[in-house]
Amino acid sequence: MSSEKQRSSRRMATIKAKMLRSGDWQDLTIANISETGLMGRAAEPPAQGEVLEIRHRGYAMTGDVVWAVGRRFGFRAAEPIDLTQLLSASEIAARRAEDLTPTARFWHWMKKR
Repeated sequence: MSSEKQRSSRRMATIKAKMLRSGDWQDLTIANISETGLMGRAAEPPAQGEVLEIRHRGYAMTGDVVWAVGRRFGFRAAEPIDLTQLLSASEIAARRAEDLTPTARFWHWMKKR
């Protein structure tokens, strides 16, 4: 057995969200996400050890910043993240469903008519 900690499986994402820092809401982009945390990007990223609340379309999570480098930071959630609920509230689920429609798959055939 490896002595390294096992990392949770991550999903790549581009989800616009908000984070609450010191009583002020700021924009962030979630770049990847797992059940235990996420990697975010922000114009003014939080410092390691900072406690955050992150919200996206009615889904909220709290936790702390475990690392920060440049504009990127790692966030460890206090409770497991419900990926299904979070991603279904995002545009990712809407785009994936749209991609499966016959109109979206065969748009190039329709334009020839």
